[in-house]
Amino acid sequence: MMTTPELDVDQLMTTIREAATRRHPNIAAYNSDGKVSLLQKQQTVHRPRLNLSAEFAIRSDDTYHAGDFTKYHDRDFVRNAYRAILKREPDEAGFLHNLTLLRSGVYNKIDILASLRYSDEGKLNNVTIDGLRFPATIRTLERIPIAGYLLQMLISLARLPAMIRHQREFQGYLVAQQLTIADHVNDTERVVASELERHGSTLATLSDQLHTLDQTMLPRLLAEEEKLQRTEAELLLLSERLSAQQGVLHGLTTEVNTLAQNLATEENRTLDELREWDQFYASFEEQFRGTAAEVEERLRFYLPFVKGLTPESSILDVGSGRGDWLDLLRKEGLNPRGIEMNEVLAERSRQQGLDVVSSEMMIYLGHQENDSLDLVTVFHLIEHFNVGKLIRLLDEIKRTLKPGGLLILETPSPENLVVAACNFYADPTHYKPIYPQTLIFLLDRKGFGDLKLKYLHPVDNSPFTGKDDGSEQLNTWFFGPRDFAVFARKAQ
Repeated sequence: MMTTPELDVDQLMTTIREAATRRHPNIAAYNSDGKVSLLQKQQTVHRPRLNLSAEFAIRSDDTYHAGDFTKYHDRDFVRNAYRAILKREPDEAGFLHNLTLLRSGVYNKIDILASLRYSDEGKLNNVTIDGLRFPATIRTLERIPIAGYLLQMLISLARLPAMIRHQREFQGYLVAQQLTIADHVNDTERVVASELERHGSTLATLSDQLHTLDQTMLPRLLAEEEKLQRTEAELLLLSERLSAQQGVLHGLTTEVNTLAQNLATEENRTLDELREWDQFYASFEEQFRGTAAEVEERLRFYLPFVKGLTPESSILDVGSGRGDWLDLLRKEGLNPRGIEMNEVLAERSRQQGLDVVSSEMMIYLGHQENDSLDLVTVFHLIEHFNVGKLIRLLDEIKRTLKPGGLLILETPSPENLVVAACNFYADPTHYKPIYPQTLIFLLDRKGFGDLKLKYLHPVDNSPFTGKDDGSEQLNTWFFGPRDFAVFARKAQ
Protein backbone atom coordinates (compact mmCIF):
# COMPACT_ATOMS: atom_id res chain seq x y z
CA MET A 1 0.00 0.00 0.00
CA MET A 2 1.27 3.42 -0.93
CA THR A 3 2.41 5.64 1.95
CA THR A 4 2.35 9.44 1.80
CA PRO A 5 4.25 11.66 4.28
CA GLU A 6 1.92 13.39 6.78
CA LEU A 7 1.79 17.14 6.37
CA ASP A 8 3.89 18.69 9.14
CA VAL A 9 1.47 21.33 10.45
CA ASP A 10 3.77 22.23 13.36
CA GLN A 11 6.50 23.17 10.94
CA LEU A 12 4.03 25.26 8.92
CA MET A 13 2.86 27.06 12.05
CA THR A 14 6.46 27.77 13.04
CA THR A 15 6.97 29.36 9.62
CA ILE A 16 3.81 31.43 10.15
CA ARG A 17 4.99 32.68 13.52
CA GLU A 18 8.45 33.57 12.27
CA ALA A 19 7.06 35.46 9.24
CA ALA A 20 4.50 37.32 11.35
CA THR A 21 7.13 38.25 13.94
CA ARG A 22 9.42 39.66 11.28
CA ARG A 23 6.54 41.73 9.82
CA HIS A 24 4.92 42.77 13.14
CA PRO A 25 7.44 42.36 15.98
CA ASN A 26 5.11 43.98 18.51
CA ILE A 27 2.58 41.11 18.45
CA ALA A 28 5.07 38.41 19.31
CA ALA A 29 3.75 37.87 22.84
CA TYR A 30 0.83 40.04 24.02
CA ASN A 31 -1.31 42.86 22.63
CA SER A 32 -1.31 46.28 24.24
CA ASP A 33 -4.41 45.36 26.28
CA GLY A 34 -2.59 42.38 27.82
CA LYS A 35 -4.54 39.69 25.96
CA VAL A 36 -2.92 36.77 24.15
CA SER A 37 -2.09 37.73 20.57
CA LEU A 38 -3.36 36.02 17.41
CA LEU A 39 0.03 34.39 17.05
CA GLN A 40 -0.42 32.53 20.33
CA LYS A 41 -4.11 31.81 19.76
CA GLN A 42 -3.29 29.91 16.59
CA GLN A 43 -1.56 27.24 18.69
CA THR A 44 -4.96 26.17 20.03
CA VAL A 45 -6.40 25.59 16.54
CA HIS A 46 -7.41 21.95 16.02
CA ARG A 47 -4.90 20.12 13.85
CA PRO A 48 -6.11 16.80 12.42
CA ARG A 49 -3.85 13.81 12.90
CA LEU A 50 -3.53 10.90 10.48
CA ASN A 51 -3.85 7.38 11.85
CA LEU A 52 -4.35 4.55 9.31
CA SER A 53 -4.12 1.55 11.68
CA ALA A 54 -6.20 0.73 14.73
CA GLU A 55 -4.28 0.41 17.98
CA PHE A 56 -3.37 -3.22 18.78
CA ALA A 57 -4.93 -4.39 22.06
CA ILE A 58 -2.69 -6.47 24.35
CA ARG A 59 -4.89 -9.03 26.11
CA SER A 60 -4.44 -9.81 29.79
CA ASP A 61 -5.34 -13.51 29.31
CA ASP A 62 -2.63 -14.00 26.63
CA THR A 63 -5.18 -15.54 24.25
CA TYR A 64 -5.45 -14.37 20.65
CA HIS A 65 -6.60 -15.59 17.25
CA ALA A 66 -4.30 -15.55 14.24
CA GLY A 67 -6.71 -13.12 12.58
CA ASP A 68 -6.01 -10.58 15.35
CA PHE A 69 -2.53 -10.22 13.86
CA THR A 70 -3.03 -10.78 10.12
CA LYS A 71 -5.27 -7.73 9.74
CA TYR A 72 -2.16 -5.64 10.36
CA HIS A 73 0.52 -5.19 7.70
CA ASP A 74 4.29 -4.80 7.30
CA ARG A 75 5.97 -3.05 10.25
CA ASP A 76 2.78 -2.89 12.34
CA PHE A 77 2.29 -6.66 11.95
CA VAL A 78 5.86 -7.58 13.03
CA ARG A 79 5.83 -5.12 15.95
CA ASN A 80 2.42 -6.29 17.24
CA ALA A 81 3.47 -9.97 16.95
CA TYR A 82 6.57 -9.33 19.09
CA ARG A 83 4.59 -7.35 21.68
CA ALA A 84 1.87 -9.99 22.05
CA ILE A 85 3.83 -13.27 21.66
CA LEU A 86 7.25 -12.39 23.11
CA LYS A 87 5.82 -9.65 25.37
CA ARG A 88 8.47 -7.12 24.43
CA GLU A 89 9.36 -4.66 21.76
CA PRO A 90 11.28 -6.24 18.84
CA ASP A 91 15.07 -6.09 18.89
CA GLU A 92 16.53 -4.39 15.83
CA ALA A 93 18.10 -7.53 14.32
CA GLY A 94 14.99 -9.68 14.77
CA PHE A 95 12.69 -6.91 13.54
CA LEU A 96 14.70 -6.29 10.35
CA HIS A 97 15.15 -10.04 9.72
CA ASN A 98 11.43 -10.85 9.98
CA LEU A 99 10.41 -7.71 8.07
CA THR A 100 12.81 -8.62 5.24
CA LEU A 101 11.42 -12.18 5.07
CA LEU A 102 7.87 -10.83 5.04
CA ARG A 103 8.52 -8.24 2.33
CA SER A 104 10.45 -10.70 0.16
CA GLY A 105 7.60 -13.22 0.20
CA VAL A 106 9.85 -16.00 1.57
CA TYR A 107 7.74 -15.97 4.76
CA ASN A 108 4.11 -15.00 5.09
CA LYS A 109 2.37 -13.77 8.23
CA ILE A 110 1.59 -17.31 9.42
CA ASP A 111 5.30 -18.25 9.12
CA ILE A 112 6.33 -15.23 11.21
CA LEU A 113 3.71 -15.96 13.89
CA ALA A 114 4.72 -19.64 14.03
CA SER A 115 8.47 -18.87 14.22
CA LEU A 116 7.88 -16.49 17.15
CA ARG A 117 5.31 -18.65 18.98
CA TYR A 118 7.35 -21.88 18.74
CA SER A 119 10.71 -20.28 19.44
CA ASP A 120 12.31 -20.93 22.85
CA GLU A 121 11.24 -17.49 24.05
CA GLY A 122 7.73 -17.95 22.66
CA LYS A 123 7.32 -21.35 24.36
CA LEU A 124 8.40 -19.79 27.65
CA ASN A 125 5.72 -17.08 27.37
CA ASN A 126 3.11 -19.71 26.39
CA VAL A 127 0.78 -17.30 24.58
CA THR A 128 -2.27 -19.01 23.04
CA ILE A 129 -2.94 -18.26 19.35
CA ASP A 130 -6.06 -20.00 18.06
CA GLY A 131 -6.17 -20.79 14.36
CA LEU A 132 -2.35 -20.91 13.97
CA ARG A 133 -1.36 -24.57 14.13
CA PHE A 134 -3.26 -25.80 11.05
CA PRO A 135 -2.09 -23.09 8.59
CA ALA A 136 1.43 -23.35 10.04
CA THR A 137 1.36 -27.10 9.37
CA ILE A 138 0.18 -26.49 5.80
CA ARG A 139 3.04 -24.02 5.29
CA THR A 140 5.48 -26.67 6.54
CA LEU A 141 4.04 -29.20 4.10
CA GLU A 142 4.41 -26.76 1.21
CA ARG A 143 8.19 -26.77 1.72
CA ILE A 144 8.46 -30.51 1.07
CA PRO A 145 10.24 -31.16 -2.26
CA ILE A 146 7.91 -32.15 -5.14
CA ALA A 147 4.97 -33.00 -2.89
CA GLY A 148 5.11 -29.54 -1.39
CA TYR A 149 5.04 -27.99 -4.85
CA LEU A 150 2.05 -30.08 -5.85
CA LEU A 151 0.31 -29.21 -2.60
CA GLN A 152 0.94 -25.52 -3.26
CA MET A 153 -0.60 -25.87 -6.71
CA LEU A 154 -3.69 -27.59 -5.30
CA ILE A 155 -4.11 -25.06 -2.50
CA SER A 156 -3.61 -22.18 -4.95
CA LEU A 157 -6.24 -23.65 -7.26
CA ALA A 158 -8.68 -24.12 -4.39
CA ARG A 159 -8.08 -20.64 -3.03
CA LEU A 160 -8.09 -18.82 -6.35
CA PRO A 161 -11.66 -17.43 -6.11
CA ALA A 162 -10.95 -16.28 -2.57
CA MET A 163 -7.64 -14.75 -3.71
CA ILE A 164 -9.41 -12.71 -6.39
CA ARG A 165 -12.09 -11.67 -3.91
CA HIS A 166 -9.46 -10.70 -1.34
CA GLN A 167 -7.60 -8.75 -3.99
CA ARG A 168 -10.71 -6.78 -4.77
CA GLU A 169 -11.38 -6.28 -1.06
CA PHE A 170 -7.80 -5.09 -0.66
CA GLN A 171 -8.31 -2.68 -3.56
CA GLY A 172 -11.36 -1.28 -1.77
CA TYR A 173 -9.38 -1.07 1.45
CA LEU A 174 -6.59 0.78 -0.30
CA VAL A 175 -9.02 3.24 -1.87
CA ALA A 176 -10.54 3.84 1.58
CA GLN A 177 -7.09 4.51 3.01
CA GLN A 178 -6.35 6.87 0.16
CA LEU A 179 -9.62 8.70 0.81
CA THR A 180 -8.66 8.96 4.47
CA ILE A 181 -5.35 10.51 3.45
CA ALA A 182 -7.14 12.88 1.08
CA ASP A 183 -9.59 13.89 3.84
CA HIS A 184 -6.67 14.45 6.17
CA VAL A 185 -4.94 16.67 3.63
CA ASN A 186 -8.16 18.61 2.98
CA ASP A 187 -8.80 19.14 6.71
CA THR A 188 -5.24 20.26 7.20
CA GLU A 189 -5.49 22.58 4.22
CA ARG A 190 -8.61 24.21 5.71
CA VAL A 191 -6.83 24.81 9.02
CA VAL A 192 -3.82 26.34 7.32
CA ALA A 193 -6.01 28.36 4.92
CA SER A 194 -7.78 29.89 7.93
CA GLU A 195 -4.44 30.89 9.39
CA LEU A 196 -3.31 32.28 6.06
CA GLU A 197 -6.43 34.46 5.87
CA ARG A 198 -5.82 35.78 9.38
CA HIS A 199 -2.19 36.62 8.77
CA GLY A 200 -2.58 38.07 5.30
CA SER A 201 -0.34 38.14 2.31
CA THR A 202 2.87 37.54 4.30
CA LEU A 203 2.08 33.77 4.24
CA ALA A 204 0.74 33.43 0.70
CA THR A 205 3.57 31.10 -0.24
CA LEU A 206 2.20 28.42 2.13
CA SER A 207 -0.92 28.10 -0.04
CA ASP A 208 1.30 27.35 -3.01
CA GLN A 209 2.98 24.58 -1.02
CA LEU A 210 -0.37 22.98 -0.19
CA HIS A 211 -1.46 23.26 -3.81
CA THR A 212 1.73 21.51 -4.88
CA LEU A 213 1.02 18.75 -2.35
CA ASP A 214 -2.43 18.20 -3.88
CA GLN A 215 -0.91 18.01 -7.34
CA THR A 216 1.63 15.39 -6.27
CA MET A 217 -0.97 13.25 -4.49
CA LEU A 218 -3.17 12.65 -7.54
CA PRO A 219 -0.44 11.12 -9.76
CA ARG A 220 0.57 8.83 -6.89
CA LEU A 221 -2.97 7.65 -6.35
CA LEU A 222 -3.42 7.02 -10.07
CA ALA A 223 -0.12 5.09 -10.20
CA GLU A 224 -1.24 2.91 -7.30
CA GLU A 225 -4.58 2.26 -8.98
CA GLU A 226 -2.74 1.16 -12.11
CA LYS A 227 -0.63 -1.26 -10.06
CA LEU A 228 -3.76 -2.81 -8.58
CA GLN A 229 -5.27 -3.27 -12.02
CA ARG A 230 -2.11 -5.00 -13.24
CA THR A 231 -2.16 -7.28 -10.20
CA GLU A 232 -5.76 -8.29 -10.87
CA ALA A 233 -4.90 -9.03 -14.50
CA GLU A 234 -1.99 -11.23 -13.37
CA LEU A 235 -4.31 -13.13 -11.01
CA LEU A 236 -6.76 -13.78 -13.83
CA LEU A 237 -3.90 -15.04 -16.01
CA LEU A 238 -2.79 -17.32 -13.19
CA SER A 239 -6.35 -18.62 -12.95
CA GLU A 240 -6.26 -19.62 -16.62
CA ARG A 241 -2.92 -21.37 -16.23
CA LEU A 242 -4.03 -23.29 -13.16
CA SER A 243 -7.22 -24.37 -14.92
CA ALA A 244 -5.14 -25.71 -17.82
CA GLN A 245 -3.11 -27.83 -15.37
CA GLN A 246 -6.12 -29.11 -13.46
CA GLY A 247 -6.34 -32.26 -15.55
CA VAL A 248 -2.71 -33.15 -14.85
CA LEU A 249 -3.07 -32.55 -11.13
CA HIS A 250 -6.30 -34.48 -10.73
CA GLY A 251 -4.61 -37.88 -10.90
CA LEU A 252 -2.17 -36.88 -8.15
CA THR A 253 -4.71 -35.49 -5.71
CA THR A 254 -5.32 -38.66 -3.71
CA GLU A 255 -1.64 -39.48 -3.33
CA VAL A 256 -0.74 -35.95 -2.25
CA ASN A 257 -3.61 -35.78 0.25
CA THR A 258 -2.52 -39.05 1.83
CA LEU A 259 1.06 -37.82 2.07
CA ALA A 260 -0.11 -34.51 3.52
CA GLN A 261 -2.15 -36.24 6.21
CA ASN A 262 0.77 -38.45 7.19
CA LEU A 263 3.13 -35.51 7.37
CA ALA A 264 0.61 -33.40 9.26
CA THR A 265 0.40 -36.16 11.86
CA GLU A 266 4.21 -36.16 12.06
CA GLU A 267 4.41 -32.37 12.45
CA ASN A 268 1.78 -32.39 15.21
CA ARG A 269 3.75 -34.65 17.50
CA THR A 270 3.37 -33.91 21.20
CA LEU A 271 6.22 -32.56 23.29
CA ASP A 272 6.64 -36.04 24.81
CA GLU A 273 6.94 -37.53 21.32
CA LEU A 274 9.50 -34.89 20.31
CA ARG A 275 11.48 -35.59 23.47
CA GLU A 276 11.33 -39.32 22.76
CA TRP A 277 12.68 -38.70 19.23
CA ASP A 278 15.52 -36.53 20.58
CA GLN A 279 16.43 -39.30 23.04
CA PHE A 280 16.32 -41.88 20.27
CA TYR A 281 18.62 -39.87 17.99
CA ALA A 282 20.99 -39.06 20.86
CA SER A 283 21.34 -42.81 21.51
CA PHE A 284 21.80 -43.44 17.79
CA GLU A 285 24.55 -40.79 17.65
CA GLU A 286 26.27 -42.33 20.67
CA GLN A 287 26.39 -45.77 19.07
CA PHE A 288 27.18 -44.92 15.45
CA ARG A 289 29.29 -41.76 15.75
CA GLY A 290 31.99 -43.40 17.89
CA THR A 291 33.23 -42.72 21.41
CA ALA A 292 34.11 -39.20 22.51
CA ALA A 293 37.80 -40.15 22.56
CA GLU A 294 37.67 -41.51 19.00
CA VAL A 295 35.86 -38.45 17.68
CA GLU A 296 38.25 -36.09 19.48
CA GLU A 297 41.22 -37.84 17.89
CA ARG A 298 39.69 -37.35 14.42
CA LEU A 299 38.88 -33.71 15.15
CA ARG A 300 42.47 -32.91 16.17
CA PHE A 301 43.20 -32.80 12.43
CA TYR A 302 41.56 -29.36 12.38
CA LEU A 303 43.54 -27.75 15.24
CA PRO A 304 46.38 -26.44 13.01
CA PHE A 305 43.79 -24.52 10.97
CA VAL A 306 42.53 -22.57 14.02
CA LYS A 307 45.87 -21.75 15.66
CA GLY A 308 45.53 -18.04 14.91
CA LEU A 309 42.36 -17.71 17.01
CA THR A 310 42.29 -16.32 20.56
CA PRO A 311 39.89 -16.60 23.54
CA GLU A 312 38.28 -13.39 22.25
CA SER A 313 37.57 -14.90 18.81
CA SER A 314 33.92 -15.51 17.96
CA ILE A 315 33.53 -19.23 17.08
CA LEU A 316 30.23 -20.95 16.17
CA ASP A 317 29.70 -24.70 15.61
CA VAL A 318 26.46 -25.33 13.69
CA GLY A 319 24.88 -28.65 14.67
CA SER A 320 27.20 -29.22 17.63
CA GLY A 321 25.79 -32.66 18.52
CA ARG A 322 27.44 -34.09 21.64
CA GLY A 323 29.80 -31.12 21.83
CA ASP A 324 33.00 -33.04 20.95
CA TRP A 325 34.44 -30.19 18.85
CA LEU A 326 33.39 -27.53 21.37
CA ASP A 327 35.06 -29.47 24.18
CA LEU A 328 38.29 -29.86 22.19
CA LEU A 329 38.41 -26.12 21.40
CA ARG A 330 37.80 -25.34 25.07
CA LYS A 331 40.80 -27.50 25.99
CA GLU A 332 42.79 -25.36 23.54
CA GLY A 333 41.86 -22.21 25.51
CA LEU A 334 39.16 -20.95 23.14
CA ASN A 335 35.53 -19.97 23.89
CA PRO A 336 33.29 -21.52 21.20
CA ARG A 337 29.52 -21.70 21.18
CA GLY A 338 27.19 -24.14 19.45
CA ILE A 339 23.68 -24.51 17.99
CA GLU A 340 21.88 -27.84 18.39
CA MET A 341 18.18 -28.56 17.69
CA ASN A 342 18.22 -31.89 19.59
CA GLU A 343 17.23 -30.90 23.13
CA VAL A 344 18.77 -34.02 24.69
CA LEU A 345 22.19 -33.46 23.06
CA ALA A 346 22.08 -29.73 23.80
CA GLU A 347 21.24 -30.31 27.49
CA ARG A 348 24.07 -32.84 27.84
CA SER A 349 26.47 -30.31 26.36
CA ARG A 350 25.32 -27.62 28.76
CA GLN A 351 25.78 -30.02 31.68
CA GLN A 352 29.42 -30.27 30.60
CA GLY A 353 29.68 -26.48 30.86
CA LEU A 354 29.58 -25.89 27.10
CA ASP A 355 27.84 -22.86 25.59
CA VAL A 356 25.11 -24.49 23.45
CA VAL A 357 21.80 -22.95 22.35
CA SER A 358 18.74 -25.05 21.45
CA SER A 359 17.50 -23.42 18.24
CA GLU A 360 16.77 -23.93 14.56
CA MET A 361 20.01 -22.90 12.86
CA MET A 362 18.54 -20.51 10.25
CA ILE A 363 16.60 -18.61 12.92
CA TYR A 364 19.67 -18.39 15.16
CA LEU A 365 21.97 -17.26 12.34
CA GLY A 366 19.35 -14.75 11.22
CA HIS A 367 19.72 -12.98 14.57
CA GLN A 368 23.52 -12.70 14.30
CA GLU A 369 25.05 -9.43 13.16
CA ASN A 370 26.83 -9.02 9.85
CA ASP A 371 30.61 -9.63 9.90
CA SER A 372 30.54 -10.90 13.50
CA LEU A 373 32.08 -14.42 13.42
CA ASP A 374 35.74 -15.45 13.07
CA LEU A 375 35.11 -19.18 12.53
CA VAL A 376 32.06 -21.26 11.58
CA THR A 377 32.28 -25.08 11.62
CA VAL A 378 29.69 -27.52 10.25
CA PHE A 379 30.54 -31.18 10.88
CA HIS A 380 28.35 -33.91 9.37
CA LEU A 381 25.24 -31.77 8.99
CA ILE A 382 24.85 -30.70 5.34
CA GLU A 383 24.13 -34.26 4.25
CA HIS A 384 20.78 -33.83 6.06
CA PHE A 385 19.73 -30.95 3.73
CA ASN A 386 18.42 -30.50 0.24
CA VAL A 387 20.38 -28.13 -1.98
CA GLY A 388 18.01 -25.20 -1.38
CA LYS A 389 18.54 -25.29 2.38
CA LEU A 390 22.29 -25.76 1.90
CA ILE A 391 22.45 -22.62 -0.27
CA ARG A 392 20.49 -20.62 2.32
CA LEU A 393 22.88 -21.84 5.03
CA LEU A 394 25.93 -20.78 2.99
CA ASP A 395 24.36 -17.35 2.42
CA GLU A 396 23.80 -16.82 6.15
CA ILE A 397 27.28 -18.04 7.06
CA LYS A 398 28.85 -15.70 4.53
CA ARG A 399 26.82 -12.79 5.88
CA THR A 400 27.81 -13.41 9.50
CA LEU A 401 31.50 -14.23 8.91
CA LYS A 402 34.00 -11.42 9.29
CA PRO A 403 36.06 -10.56 6.20
CA GLY A 404 38.79 -13.22 6.14
CA GLY A 405 36.72 -15.45 8.47
CA LEU A 406 37.05 -19.22 8.05
CA LEU A 407 34.36 -21.81 7.24
CA ILE A 408 35.06 -25.55 7.77
CA LEU A 409 32.65 -28.18 6.42
CA GLU A 410 32.97 -31.96 6.87
CA THR A 411 30.61 -34.54 5.31
CA PRO A 412 30.66 -38.18 4.08
CA SER A 413 32.43 -38.77 0.77
CA PRO A 414 30.33 -40.41 -1.96
CA GLU A 415 33.54 -41.27 -3.84
CA ASN A 416 33.83 -44.22 -1.44
CA LEU A 417 31.17 -46.57 -2.84
CA VAL A 418 30.63 -48.39 0.45
CA VAL A 419 29.86 -45.07 2.13
CA ALA A 420 27.70 -43.80 -0.74
CA ALA A 421 25.67 -46.98 -1.23
CA CYS A 422 25.52 -48.42 2.29
CA ASN A 423 26.99 -46.66 5.34
CA PHE A 424 25.47 -43.29 4.46
CA TYR A 425 21.94 -44.65 4.87
CA ALA A 426 22.56 -46.08 8.33
CA ASP A 427 21.38 -42.68 9.59
CA PRO A 428 17.64 -42.50 8.80
CA THR A 429 17.76 -38.68 8.82
CA HIS A 430 20.31 -38.42 6.01
CA TYR A 431 19.01 -36.81 2.80
CA LYS A 432 21.70 -37.49 0.22
CA PRO A 433 25.52 -37.26 0.00
CA ILE A 434 27.07 -34.30 -1.79
CA TYR A 435 29.87 -34.66 -4.33
CA PRO A 436 33.08 -32.83 -3.24
CA GLN A 437 33.47 -30.80 -6.42
CA THR A 438 29.81 -29.78 -6.25
CA LEU A 439 30.35 -28.32 -2.78
CA ILE A 440 33.47 -26.51 -4.02
CA PHE A 441 31.42 -25.13 -6.92
CA LEU A 442 28.64 -23.86 -4.61
CA LEU A 443 31.13 -22.14 -2.30
CA ASP A 444 32.90 -20.54 -5.24
CA ARG A 445 29.65 -19.23 -6.73
CA LYS A 446 28.65 -17.83 -3.35
CA GLY A 447 31.81 -15.73 -3.27
CA PHE A 448 33.99 -17.72 -0.87
CA GLY A 449 37.69 -17.83 -1.61
CA ASP A 450 40.90 -19.69 -0.65
CA LEU A 451 39.06 -23.00 -1.18
CA LYS A 452 40.82 -26.20 -0.03
CA LEU A 453 39.60 -29.80 -0.24
CA LYS A 454 40.94 -32.48 2.14
CA TYR A 455 40.05 -36.18 2.04
CA LEU A 456 39.83 -37.85 5.47
CA HIS A 457 39.60 -41.21 7.22
CA PRO A 458 40.59 -43.85 4.62
CA VAL A 459 39.84 -47.49 5.39
CA ASP A 460 42.79 -49.54 6.67
CA ASN A 461 44.12 -52.85 5.29
CA SER A 462 43.12 -52.41 1.66
CA PRO A 463 43.84 -55.51 -0.46
CA PHE A 464 44.23 -53.33 -3.54
CA THR A 465 47.88 -52.30 -3.12
CA GLY A 466 49.04 -52.59 -6.71
CA LYS A 467 50.29 -49.61 -8.70
CA ASP A 468 48.20 -50.30 -11.81
CA ASP A 469 45.23 -48.10 -12.63
CA GLY A 470 42.68 -50.79 -11.80
CA SER A 471 44.05 -51.41 -8.30
CA GLU A 472 44.22 -47.71 -7.51
CA GLN A 473 40.61 -47.19 -8.63
CA LEU A 474 39.36 -50.16 -6.63
CA ASN A 475 41.27 -48.94 -3.60
CA THR A 476 39.65 -45.49 -3.94
CA TRP A 477 36.16 -46.86 -4.49
CA PHE A 478 36.13 -49.39 -1.66
CA PHE A 479 38.90 -48.43 0.78
CA GLY A 480 39.34 -44.72 0.06
CA PRO A 481 38.55 -41.78 2.37
CA ARG A 482 35.16 -42.03 4.04
CA ASP A 483 34.83 -38.28 4.61
CA PHE A 484 36.09 -35.05 3.13
CA ALA A 485 36.49 -31.52 4.44
CA VAL A 486 36.31 -28.18 2.64
CA PHE A 487 37.94 -24.99 3.93
CA ALA A 488 36.75 -21.61 2.66
CA ARG A 489 37.28 -17.99 3.63
CA LYS A 490 35.12 -14.92 3.22
CA ALA A 491 36.80 -12.36 0.98
CA GLN A 492 38.65 -9.53 2.72
